[in-house]
Order: sequence, then C-alpha cells, then structure tokens
Amino acid sequence: MYEAWSALYKVVAQANTVMSNINTYAENITDGEKNAAIAECRFMRATAYFHLVRAWGPVMIIENNIELVENPIIPLNPVEDVYKFIIRDLTWAAKHLPKTDDPGRVTQWSAEGMLAKVYLAFSGYGSKDGTRNQALLDSAKYYAGDVCLNSGLELMENYPDLFNTNTM
Repeated sequence: MYEAWSALYKVVAQANTVMSNINTYAENITDGEKNAAIAECRFMRATAYFHLVRAWGPVMIIENNIELVENPIIPLNPVEDVYKFIIRDLTWAAKHLPKTDDPGRVTQWSAEGMLAKVYLAFSGYGSKDGTRNQALLDSAKYYAGDVCLNSGLELMENYPDLFNTNTM
C-alpha cells in the first residue's frame, strides 16, 4: 500500500511542479496553450486524488510543493473537501482542455468522463442506508451525457478488446 500512496503523491508533486514552472517560466506561448498544459496537470492531480480519497479517505491536499518543504506538517482534509478539490480541478481542466488531441492525450471529454465518475462516487459517500445525493447524481448524469452525446466517441464493440493491446 505504501507504494501506491507514494506513487499517487508523486503524481501530485509532479503536477504541482509542472504547473509552477509553466506559470513561472513559460514564454512565447498563448494563454490557451498555457491553460491547456495546466489543465493536463490538473487532470492528472485530480485523478491521483480520486484514487487517494477512495483508498484512504481523508488525505492531505498539497497544491504547492515549496510550502510543503517550508512546513511539512499538513493536516488531513475531510473526504468532502477532497472531493470538492477534485471536482474543482476537473471542472477547470474540462474548460481548458481541447476537444480533440493526439491519441493518448487528455481532452475535454476525458475530464468530463472523470467528472461523471467522481460525482457518481461522491454521491454515495457517507450514506448509511444506500441512498445517494440526487444533486451529485444529476451532475454525474450531465457530464456522462455530454460525453455520450457530443464527443463523437463510440464504445468499443467487444468489451474485452479494451484490455488487448494488439487491437490498438
């Protein structure tokens, strides 16, 4: 479990570092290009936090690696706050990622698909009787629907092909 925890926080640290470097050193690029690069980082960071919160519950939210070095005592954040942080990152990413890109790169549709998954997971958090938060379910439906109706993407015909590297 330590390896998973460590790997996910390395993703967070790398995303934070790249965002900081983009904001500090990026020159001769448009605001759109800068925002798209930051959006990829925020997507990766949000995805790491999604795995962290689902595996460990309350976790530390780290947005600035330098602040962590200066003050390494960081409290755990409540699960609700971690989900809100994830949603904030993914929502920003969805607004700034391209609709299409090179294969293997994240897009608006990647972020919206993750948002649907996050809202669905968050909708049942803390429920003692199996009920879900309808507003969060509605958000999951909205983002999943947008991907299904507007992305132009299609499901693979044969589900096991998702795991067959020879078909890609």
